[in-house]
Amino acid sequence: MPKSRRAGTPGKGPGATGKTGSGTPASRVSAEFLRGLSQPVLAPHDKTAAAAREIVSADARKRVERSAALKAARLARDAGLPPPGDDD
Repeated sequence: MPKSRRAGTPGKGPGATGKTGSGTPASRVSAEFLRGLSQPVLAPHDKTAAAAREIVSADARKRVERSAALKAARLARDAGLPPPGDDD
């Protein structure tokens, strides 16, 4: 019988010991391998789309801030108070 078939149960991988040829547990090798793949390689289109989303979200944040400032000024004006930010 060949040496590789004597160790472990037949049909369950390399020697069926749950270890790779280097002696490292197979599950640990998989986890290390998957950690290295956590960031997929992006295509140029994906990079451009991500940059566009960032620009659009930054503009949306600015609009929200401006709208809030204008609303606060309008409410202060209607209440007869000095506008926000006016320290006189």
